[in-house]
Amino acid sequence: MMIQNLSCAEWSIPLKVPFRQANQETQTSASVIVQIETREGVLGFGESCPRAYVSGESLYAVRRGLILIKPFLIGQSLASLEEVPELLDLVRPHLGPAALCGLELALLDAWGKEQNQSLFELMSDPHPQTFAYAGVIPIGPVEKLRPILSGFQFSEVKIKVGPDRANNQARLNLVRECFGPEVAVRVDANTGWSLTEAQKEIPFWLAQGVNIFEQIFPPAENENMLKIMQNFGHEAYFVADESLTCLDSAKRLLENRICNRLNLKISKHGGIFQSLAIYDYAKSHGVSCQLGAHYGETGLLTSAGLLFSALRKEVTAREGAYGTHLLEKDICDPSLKFDHRGELSLPFPNMGTGLGLKIMPEVLKD
Repeated sequence: MMIQNLSCAEWSIPLKVPFRQANQETQTSASVIVQIETREGVLGFGESCPRAYVSGESLYAVRRGLILIKPFLIGQSLASLEEVPELLDLVRPHLGPAALCGLELALLDAWGKEQNQSLFELMSDPHPQTFAYAGVIPIGPVEKLRPILSGFQFSEVKIKVGPDRANNQARLNLVRECFGPEVAVRVDANTGWSLTEAQKEIPFWLAQGVNIFEQIFPPAENENMLKIMQNFGHEAYFVADESLTCLDSAKRLLENRICNRLNLKISKHGGIFQSLAIYDYAKSHGVSCQLGAHYGETGLLTSAGLLFSALRKEVTAREGAYGTHLLEKDICDPSLKFDHRGELSLPFPNMGTGLGLKIMPEVLKD
């Protein structure tokens, strides 16, 4: 496969439901869509979903980085799928992880299409599989969440927690009302707690039967995390998210025992290959991982998450695949999303070659 051209454009879509968490509130989602054109005229698409509070990248930074490396990429040839990560390593010093992710997915999509095969056939178990996804409950009034949640049957849920304990409790009650008292529940503080708050809130949630806590402190607060791990690590899981961006950060977190679970996200790690490397490192050290997602990801990153799931089935939880449950419009037709049971199966409907999606023709109109 020879690269003929690289282009990218912003994709901004309103959300059907405002998304609010401790460090972010928005009514839209924005990604950078990357397109690779091969010498044979094949188009491969990838998605970069930068979140400044995670990797420091903006939409502008992603596009600028891709434009800068474009002259180097044009004319590059790939003789095998294994050469994709080798090419990415050459441009890694010049791109942030979200930009790398968009580029990687576009290269993989183009490669699969040129081979006239889906990446699921080329890289993973081709047999039919079904994956369960967790519901994610944003901060907000219960009366607005109730009619939304009542349409699903999640077996696992993550609750975004804020400073209002009464609202947190009300949303926990709503979750158990909708999905039953045995539904698995996690809480995500999104860096919003102080040490004093954590020491009060963790026992409160443990008493509620919840023992999984995501990113309770900002990434730099390692001493506070060590104290929490010493006090509660024997009875709870503390999941690194915003503080986990690359393999080196995973090594630091686990070697220093700052957490005991990792939350992987394809976009924040720079794509599937880097996410696999982090997962494998964690597993070799006896630490489990869950597969997360940024709010508002399109079908492209949903497909990438599915591919990761097919390659590493033993994640403790899986998020994403909201499609037009959350987005006013997805980038693909039909939208790639979980069903009312919170499940998504392979092969998915109308799955084609590459990442398997039919991308809307207006995607790169900038």
